Amino acid sequence: MDKSKIKNRYEEALKLKSRKQYAKALKDELSKQDWKDELEDLSTHMESIASEKEYEKFMNKLVELFDKIYEKIAAPGLDKFIEWIKDNSKNETNADKLRAFLIKDYENYSSKIDDILVAIDSLPNEKEEKHIFKTLVTKFQSEQKSVISKFLNNSELFANSIDAFLDNLKEEYEGLSSLPELSYTSIDELYDDEQKKEITISFYAPIINNAIAEGQSLKDIDDTEKNLKLWVRAQNRITSIKKCISILVKTGIAKSEDEDLKYLFSRFDKEMFITKGDVARVLDDYIDKTWTPLQDKYNDIKAFYEEEELDIDNNDWSDYEKKPELDFLHLTYRNVRTGNVLPTLKSAPLDKVASTIKKCHSSIEELRTLESNTRVKIKQHIEDFYKQYAAKRSMLEKLVAKQDNLQSQFDSLYSENSRNKFLPNIKSGYESLDKDGTLLLAMSKDNATIYETLSDMTKAKDTFMNILKQSQMEEQIEWINSFGDNTTFDSTTFDYQKIQDLLEKGLITLSFTKTF
Repeated sequence: MDKSKIKNRYEEALKLKSRKQYAKALKDELSKQDWKDELEDLSTHMESIASEKEYEKFMNKLVELFDKIYEKIAAPGLDKFIEWIKDNSKNETNADKLRAFLIKDYENYSSKIDDILVAIDSLPNEKEEKHIFKTLVTKFQSEQKSVISKFLNNSELFANSIDAFLDNLKEEYEGLSSLPELSYTSIDELYDDEQKKEITISFYAPIINNAIAEGQSLKDIDDTEKNLKLWVRAQNRITSIKKCISILVKTGIAKSEDEDLKYLFSRFDKEMFITKGDVARVLDDYIDKTWTPLQDKYNDIKAFYEEEELDIDNNDWSDYEKKPELDFLHLTYRNVRTGNVLPTLKSAPLDKVASTIKKCHSSIEELRTLESNTRVKIKQHIEDFYKQYAAKRSMLEKLVAKQDNLQSQFDSLYSENSRNKFLPNIKSGYESLDKDGTLLLAMSKDNATIYETLSDMTKAKDTFMNILKQSQMEEQIEWINSFGDNTTFDSTTFDYQKIQDLLEKGLITLSFTKTF
């Protein structure tokens, strides 16, 4: 007789007997007449003990009765645990072997088993109401079934592996039962206090539901999860789903006044989780790399077509030498203005929406590039014209110095105070083309900068020629200009009269070089 073991069992029996969940059942069991009769028989036998042999026989019967009572006291918890083991495996034979193994030293395992049963009982009851993380719990339990089956199939190893087996079940189920979210029946319970204040947060509900549906796998997502307990993975999944809500709120789509944009966003609810993995990372990656660029293009397209279409008449530059460039820009602008795809997006197949937006945006970007390149060319051409005639100012000043009838024409070319001020206007014209987007505006009837600048260029050229003709120096100037940068004369090119006229007007100075 092992007195130490009996003492331990007695102390454990007192603890087990006090368990609330089994108290009534144990009281009813121990109140049965059979137990009273057995105890009375032993008491009667004890009074008639006359030898050491009879004493040993009596004590053995007493221990046997104690063991049977102990087993009855332990039975509710142990039987419940074994029934649970059987429900989660197909090996009833080895489950019974496990019971027989445990009852021998149940005082060593009862505390762990009770903790496991308490944790199991605290998990949500799906029969009473549906919970949003039902799938997570189901997959957790499925994984535990594999663990239980593997343990039962090696009954010869019970003695060596029972502690690790029970410790693992205890840690897993206590961990899982500690997650309050498992009892949630609505996604509204996932919102934090600030999110609950968002009156538009319900807009994201379909996407959140998709995140919940896609985010309940307990398979390891990456190498960092391979050694994690299942309940920790479950906790990670819930945390990730909550992060999805924050990511969605951060987009601000629900607060947008553009109902078409909101509808477009909602159409991509399933595409957001096509890539498998941590749902928060997947969603964040989708928003960052797919949705945000698409939204930016959408907003750019919308802004472009919300601008009033420019009224442009290509007759405004019909005689301009850069007419082909301006004509092509005008034609491209008209074509792009007829290509607004935004009204078609609601009815477009979802797999075509992104490419439709990108194509439309590309056409706008190509127009902008064309406008920018053409603007630079036109601006430079007008600026070169300006500089060409600005450089002739000193020459004309000398021509008109003694001819009052030419002064007004000179002023119309150069003076800021004149009514016409052709050159100042031309300068303002090319300076107005300093930014992208300004050329198309300048080509429009409302702005008319191109029309007016080209008109002033024509008038400036005509005025310049009129001054030359009226000063009767046109022929001389053309003659001297025919030499270009060459200022060397010989007897064949020397024209005394023209040189004299140019000298008298102060348009040239004369120097000579001795050749001897």
